[in-house]
Amino acid sequence: MSAPRRERSSAAPELAWRQFAPVLAGLAALLVAGCALTSKSESIAPRYYSPERSGAIETPASPPQGIAAELRLGHVSAASYLDERMVFRDSAFELGYYQEKRWTEAPEEYLRRRLERALFEERGLRHVVGGAAPTLEVELTAF
Repeated sequence: MSAPRRERSSAAPELAWRQFAPVLAGLAALLVAGCALTSKSESIAPRYYSPERSGAIETPASPPQGIAAELRLGHVSAASYLDERMVFRDSAFELGYYQEKRWTEAPEEYLRRRLERALFEERGLRHVVGGAAPTLEVELTAF
């Protein structure tokens, strides 16, 4: 007489598959993420721009002689969307930022320096730091 045969239940392999399905799904996700993490793509390298002219600097004409007008350069501010990122306009209502382009300094700092040069060095106005004098307040809205 032979030994009695045991009948296999078909539920056992299905139960094992259900237990290991989340583990297999996790391994597959790690493999996919591993490929993305180890790939060598180029990183974004910002490029910096300065509105200053390079090369020869023009020497201004001598300022007019006589009594120089006095002026105090007050606060120079910029609109909130003007920062180190370069802005472009798609339409009259939409602004965008370049991902890889940056200014070397804040636009209001450049404007302040350029105004000082134009008013006090080139035009010959007397720069007043303290005391009573007309004050020029500037807000930069486009650059």
